[in-house]
Amino acid sequence: MQSLIIPLVKCKSGDLSLQMSIIRELLLFPLLYLNCLKCIIADQYTSTSPADKYQFGFKIGHSSGLCTNTFKQTIIHYTNRRSHVFVCFVDFSQAYDKVNYWKLINMLLDDGISIDLLQFLAFWYSHQEMYVKWNSVLSDCFTITNDTRQGGVLSPYLFRRYIRDMIHNIACCHIGCNIGDMALNILAWSLSPSWRGLQYLIDRLLLCAEAINMTCNDRKTVCMVFSPCNRSKIVLSSFPMFKLGTSNLQLVPSFRYLGYIITETQSDNDNIQREIKNTFILHVPTF
Repeated sequence: MQSLIIPLVKCKSGDLSLQMSIIRELLLFPLLYLNCLKCIIADQYTSTSPADKYQFGFKIGHSSGLCTNTFKQTIIHYTNRRSHVFVCFVDFSQAYDKVNYWKLINMLLDDGISIDLLQFLAFWYSHQEMYVKWNSVLSDCFTITNDTRQGGVLSPYLFRRYIRDMIHNIACCHIGCNIGDMALNILAWSLSPSWRGLQYLIDRLLLCAEAINMTCNDRKTVCMVFSPCNRSKIVLSSFPMFKLGTSNLQLVPSFRYLGYIITETQSDNDNIQREIKNTFILHVPTF
């Protein structure tokens, strides 16, 4: 029931008295206990929601590489057919910290999770106690009213369930990219072959996020435009800025997502160069 928070300095050259943003917290908690709890829940819970096919994280047989490949193939499908593709890379502010316990418990209740297990989860989350240790000084105990613990083995599964309805809401509107009968308008990104379509998806995402207490980070959320392969089909060389609420979103030529560099030219050169730099060549002399 108790956890210890240790602040870590991300930028040691910064002014600690002025820039709290350069501090990141490290949370220490009983890992063995949470591993057992995760196994109990995973054994009881199997999701069959249509929204699960848009989730690539923390699933057997899925990876960030698979998500990136699906994304790139969708872009190629449209640009080869003389269409622009508009993309929004969405970042949520302190996503795990914003999870509302009681909304999450109600979602799990709808999924048929054991009442006894949900009562246990509700008690555990609502009675967590935290301490902060800075150098050799230990703070007084305090409680928290929401979050799923970052780094906890159970947290990704709970967070995936927490945002599932939001993803389903976006996918089922069928505005944006579609291939055959499959909507591909959200793959950790929002995708649309039209400017107006993407703006609609961003507005819809914002409303769905507010319903579960999530906040989009307008400083880290960016957009990108992919042009048709046939240059004569390019409609404009520049487009109006997309809006997240009242904030303008930056249009970028490249973006790094989960280690992959996405560029508006669809080139893999930057990724290849990165892998070359990360390659270690071991030379063993022979005699």
